[in-house]
Amino acid sequence: MQTDAYRIDFDEIKRSVPMDQVVAYLGISGLRARSARQWKGPCPFCKGVDCFVVSNDGGREKTGAFNCFKCPAGGDQIELVSLSRGHTRKDRQGAFDAAKELHEKFFGSKEGGGNPFFEQYPPAHQGEKDRVRSGSLRQGPRSHP
Repeated sequence: MQTDAYRIDFDEIKRSVPMDQVVAYLGISGLRARSARQWKGPCPFCKGVDCFVVSNDGGREKTGAFNCFKCPAGGDQIELVSLSRGHTRKDRQGAFDAAKELHEKFFGSKEGGGNPFFEQYPPAHQGEKDRVRSGSLRQGPRSHP
């Protein structure tokens, strides 16, 4: 069993995989075109009628977004896959699993070796990166005025 940890470039996946391809991959049906790049229909999560909107150029980075106006479902391609697989909103492991699934589906790789979307790190370095992200590992002395 391989124990290497992977870091996934979420932004690159969102830029490279259009939202309509993710919707088709997940088999979400019943959406009607509102424009060339936006669709509306029933929410696959709360089953609300005509309250679910998907856009290929929505979101802060204009890489695609979805939103339900009846339940709290909303986000990007990775969040849509995560929610569709039964994870809760903003679930860290769900986001990782969803990003990995999208990568495997649209880029055909199950391993990280040399692929720009995955960077391999030995497990010993993973804890250090997590501490840097959480702020518990300070980078350099702090100066006080």
